[in-house]
Amino acid sequence: MAENGRQSRVLVVEDSYLMSDALSELLRDYGMVPVGPAGTLARAMTLASTETIDIALIDMVLRRESSVPLCRLLMARRTPFIIVTGSKRDLPADLDTIPVVMKPYVPAHLIGSLEGLLRTGH
Repeated sequence: MAENGRQSRVLVVEDSYLMSDALSELLRDYGMVPVGPAGTLARAMTLASTETIDIALIDMVLRRESSVPLCRLLMARRTPFIIVTGSKRDLPADLDTIPVVMKPYVPAHLIGSLEGLLRTGH
């Protein structure tokens, strides 16, 4: 839950339709509102700039494009996010403190990570 008892809005950044659809459904099942999903960096940057979001789930590679610019935008705005990726290698040093959930993920683990980050903000 976000502040004021409203549902948390989660930006979903994932280029696989099947993964983003399943992730959006999982978020709805846990009372969260998926924003997006965004399958390209351009779409993700637009949603991050125009939509109200409480937290984001970010796939690091979107159709061969890095999501690092989005991560840096969210960091500058102090919007918490979780990196959801198949590989932790090649993550820039400035993302070392960001939570990472490895693919394939266990849904309960992902939701637990989201809820923990929403509670603490970091």
